[in-house]
Amino acid sequence: MGMQLNNSGISGQRRSLPFADNHQKAAVRPRFSGEGRLPFSVLLHQNELLNRFVIDTLGYSSWSVIIARNDYERMENGLDWAGWLLAGLALPYVIERGVNRWAQNRLHKKHKHLGVLKKVKNRNTLLSMPYQWLDATSSKLKTMTGKESLQYGVKNLAKLTPKVLQAALMGKLLMMWIDLLLLAGKNQGYAWVKNWMTEKLSGKKGFSGEFNYANQAYLDKQTQAYQTSKQRRKAWSFGIGFGGALLFPLLMLGVLKSKKATGVMGALKKKVKAFNYSDAIFMSKWVLLVSNLTNWAPATILSSRDKHERREKITKMIAFDTLFFLGDDFIAGIAAKVLQGKKKLDTNIVRTGKWLKLPRAVPLDEVFRAVGKDKANKAYKLARKSFWIGILGTAAALGVTMPLLNFWYTKKKVMAEQAAFNISELPLYRVISARPQGAS
Repeated sequence: MGMQLNNSGISGQRRSLPFADNHQKAAVRPRFSGEGRLPFSVLLHQNELLNRFVIDTLGYSSWSVIIARNDYERMENGLDWAGWLLAGLALPYVIERGVNRWAQNRLHKKHKHLGVLKKVKNRNTLLSMPYQWLDATSSKLKTMTGKESLQYGVKNLAKLTPKVLQAALMGKLLMMWIDLLLLAGKNQGYAWVKNWMTEKLSGKKGFSGEFNYANQAYLDKQTQAYQTSKQRRKAWSFGIGFGGALLFPLLMLGVLKSKKATGVMGALKKKVKAFNYSDAIFMSKWVLLVSNLTNWAPATILSSRDKHERREKITKMIAFDTLFFLGDDFIAGIAAKVLQGKKKLDTNIVRTGKWLKLPRAVPLDEVFRAVGKDKANKAYKLARKSFWIGILGTAAALGVTMPLLNFWYTKKKVMAEQAAFNISELPLYRVISARPQGAS
């Protein structure tokens, strides 16, 4: 017996939500204002880059500045945050609107006889179509007419030719390419410029996090390998970073253009929907993960000035990426299971995940639509609560615990190594250690 939806909400017993069709789910787009306005929590849930920004601000970037060990490290972390705001949010926000509207107008000029509209809202363009609809093996567009077509700036999507759909796909991939290049520029620039700035301003070489307790002789010794191989490291960093930014959209193009629907290619086709962009900022969190793996991680590791900075960066990256991309889903799933168990609800707000059968919170936008967009509905209110528990819980885990553990361990290692290094530099120690073994 399926769930019945009407204007008053949901009738019947507690059931699963009726959104198994990924095409239907992908067609619902978040709006900030006007027709289709959504509550802030639902909007934040749907806009993956914006909710990643909330987690980053509350749980990583702000605390990395607040609890920095000295002003040089604080300056470096502040530059990282400022670069993320500019290249990850501000510029994509501006560029997306320009390119999106430009592409729609260009398509209208060439194909208005097919029903491509010109004067549409920025989010009602062909570039806002989900990737899976532009797959060479998809037949979704052939069944779409009327209101659904108008959401994408076309009178009837079923009438579009392969040439128009190809142009829309290239426009979407152009946007992804711009986003990835912006982040590549930010990550590469930050990784190497911060080292140069700290060295110039402090007059010291080495990892800024050690400046409070390491002497210059120890810093010079630790950073010797970095100084020797700096140019080679930089070449590898730029090559991997910008190479990844350029190649990933081409990989997406190859998958979507392929007419194979089975095997490895078929499995990849099922994953492309994860890269559908959100409103306001033109990027999904999984595109951001691609950037982190091909850009942030290599640049951060290769620009590390000694083994202690490298260890800190690697442990921070593992914790950050795990919590940043998966942590809130796990925490929200546990919260939803607990909340649903305590209340009698007519709608499920939790489901069993495919990975390790862990509980997963039902997406907040799905719950909102299922309850007839009733903000007072108990199921929606508890789903919203579990969503915020996931966001804030992840931010709390990232905020202080990992940095403080890193700080403690680095200081412990540096002090021990520095003491041994200082002893080895004493004249008497050099004489004794230079004697043949067994000499009296």
